[in-house]
Amino acid sequence: MDRKARSRLWVGLLCFFLPAVIFLTICAAMGFAPFGDSSILIFDLSDQYVEFLCALKHGDVFFSWNTALGGSYIGTFSYYVSSPFSLLSLLCPDEKMPIAVVFIIALKLACAGFTFSLLLRRRTGRYDLTTAAFALCYALMSYNMAYAMSFMWLDGVLWLPVLLIGVEDLAQGRRSWTLLFGLVVSFLSSWYISYMTGIFCVPLSAPLSFLYALPSGRDLHCCSPHGFGCLPPSPCCPESLPQTRVPSPLASTGPLQRCCTSSLSPAHMIR
Repeated sequence: MDRKARSRLWVGLLCFFLPAVIFLTICAAMGFAPFGDSSILIFDLSDQYVEFLCALKHGDVFFSWNTALGGSYIGTFSYYVSSPFSLLSLLCPDEKMPIAVVFIIALKLACAGFTFSLLLRRRTGRYDLTTAAFALCYALMSYNMAYAMSFMWLDGVLWLPVLLIGVEDLAQGRRSWTLLFGLVVSFLSSWYISYMTGIFCVPLSAPLSFLYALPSGRDLHCCSPHGFGCLPPSPCCPESLPQTRVPSPLASTGPLQRCCTSSLSPAHMIR
């Protein structure tokens, strides 16, 4: 493994593990189990999620006898615990389920940071410590922290970067197996939030397809390879300005003027 590949590997590991480590450190500082005697089970975590995870552990998917005389359970399963991450609760005894919830949340945050780093790599061509910093901000943003207590909503944040990568592949005219995979897994994980992210991809695909159809579409990145963003190169950015020499007033005609005029044409400014 060469130095560049090894550096990317370490950045990928950092994007994955750093959000989880910081979240677990916060839980330890607040004394949540298994680091203390307090419990993270507040709001719906204590009344719904833990109970549903325990029911999943006992095989309640399509039908459950725990509802009065028994009844359909597929609606509850698909809404709350259909995420693949919920399968990790099968390895945990019922009395330790609050601890399993903490690590499931940490794992979702870790995957969110990693998937966003892949999107940044696609958009900017960079995969370094700057990528890790932005991936950390994405994984630990206020939305994720506020809805960590209702962790079913984290799956939409986790799979959104994968959907955006797939939309970009589709806009470039390539087969977007990434988009298909992201939509399938996202809807299986949490259909309620996934239909919103799916609708978001529709209006995004149209302008991307238009921008990639432009002559400079193959070089569609942010305005600078050293920054992050989703905009095409702008004439306001120094690196997108053409490197031209201003003609002298004495050279009002001739090859030099024609050269500079063609260099400042709109088609050149886009590149």
